[in-house]
Amino acid sequence: TCSVHARNSFVCYGSDQLLLAMLFWNAFASHQSLVPLRTLVSLMYGTSAFRKLLGTSWFITGTALEETFALAYFARPLAVEWASLLPTATLAVATRAVLLFELVGWCLLWLPNQRAWSLFACAALLMHGAFFAALDVGTFAPTCMALVVVFLRADVHRCTRLR
Repeated sequence: TCSVHARNSFVCYGSDQLLLAMLFWNAFASHQSLVPLRTLVSLMYGTSAFRKLLGTSWFITGTALEETFALAYFARPLAVEWASLLPTATLAVATRAVLLFELVGWCLLWLPNQRAWSLFACAALLMHGAFFAALDVGTFAPTCMALVVVFLRADVHRCTRLR
């Protein structure tokens, strides 16, 4: 293909694919309907959870985060030091919490209650903020944070505005 995006597959990250999907689905979204973006987020988290269930380190052993912090390529130095101070059980609980959020969190977007959407968005912002602080995964965490912030209710946005 002759596109700017296909310039070099070695420098494209998952966030590049997510940004392209966001742009595409955003073309069909309106102020009243976020169905296209809810579909994208549901597919992203649902397929991620499904892939994680195929392995053993996310659900059975709960060692996925511990293994990730052992990789110098991904883990930020301060996060490695912090993770070494925690008991292994804490990382196992955090690992399973990420999996649980990805399994059921996106379902909140399909409830008619916008407070459920805000709950999902706050949990996703917290999770991806922690990923951004602890792991060097390029622009993936900020991209995900930008995607889920649209699900915050208007009153949440008003509360966070600087006065």
